[in-house]
Amino acid sequence: LEFCCDALVEGLLLEDKALSQNLSLVDIQEGPESCPFFRILEMLRSAPGDEGPNRRLKISLLEVQWLDMQMILARELVQRTENDPAVAEKHQARWFELLLQMDELARKAVASSGSGGNGSTMWEAGDVDSVTKRDSRILSRLWLVQAQYGSNPPISRPPQEVARLAQEAVRLWPEDPSARMWAGREEDIKALIGTGQPGSFPGLLEWDAPQRAQLQKRACR
Repeated sequence: LEFCCDALVEGLLLEDKALSQNLSLVDIQEGPESCPFFRILEMLRSAPGDEGPNRRLKISLLEVQWLDMQMILARELVQRTENDPAVAEKHQARWFELLLQMDELARKAVASSGSGGNGSTMWEAGDVDSVTKRDSRILSRLWLVQAQYGSNPPISRPPQEVARLAQEAVRLWPEDPSARMWAGREEDIKALIGTGQPGSFPGLLEWDAPQRAQLQKRACR
């Protein structure tokens, strides 16, 4: 099961498309519990084994993904029931509930790992070595989740706080294009598309990435 846990985590760290779509299939009649991803997560939660910080972080990332999957389902149900406002409102309320759960889970996971769950950081800038045993990539994604959804009500974080969360994600995992995209500073754009100089680093984004052209325009302003 630990190999399964590691494979799922690595797939999420690459991108969610690296996971089989079959894992996210849901029977609308049976509800979210019919999803294969949920069943695997339940087995991993209950499996005996090391309960150290590494494993807890991995499970937290998988739980965040599961909440995100449920949010997608809730949004789809809102659209399907738009002709019945009362039912659609119920699904929308569920979406907000899942959003708050995901944000709280990410904050608590970060806090329990040694990084301030209230947004503060217990590491000095550049001191990533102190968290390598707990996988700074997972921590980066947990910070990034707080940035990606943080501006949505009812969380409604101010823009400067969302930016700070994204920058913390970059600090923990500078090679992650997702974190760089959300941070969006000049240094992040250069990291994503390179400087354009002959023989220089081509950037973190693939040459055919749809975001590259837009970022190149921003870099030329």
